[in-house]
Amino acid sequence: MVIICCSVPQGSVLGTHMFILYMADPEDAVARHDVRLHAYADDTRLYLKCHTQKATTAAHTLEACITDVSAWMNMNRLKLNADTTEPLWAGSKYGSVLLGSNGPSLQLGAETIKAMCVCSESPFLRTSA
Repeated sequence: MVIICCSVPQGSVLGTHMFILYMADPEDAVARHDVRLHAYADDTRLYLKCHTQKATTAAHTLEACITDVSAWMNMNRLKLNADTTEPLWAGSKYGSVLLGSNGPSLQLGAETIKAMCVCSESPFLRTSA
């Protein structure tokens, strides 16, 4: 049993600042892998740009990065939810042909997470005019 002797009231101004300080460690872990991070509330996205020929290397880089973030989470009594971890390979229709049906999957511990491949003509990547 863990006894918590202090906390930050929900909705306080201090809560926002404490969260920013709290998230500095995983941001450092991600930056060591030359991966970009975007976090909003409890949703975190990692970005990595690569050429189609380097997709397998990029997948290994993401695996190492996610492993480091997961280790940080374990040290802070958090758990990475592999069920909501979804790799997405985005590119042109020509690049997606070179990647195959889905692109490289990620191996996180004992779990293999199948990727989804989206080409630029997909509605997922369209922008409004």
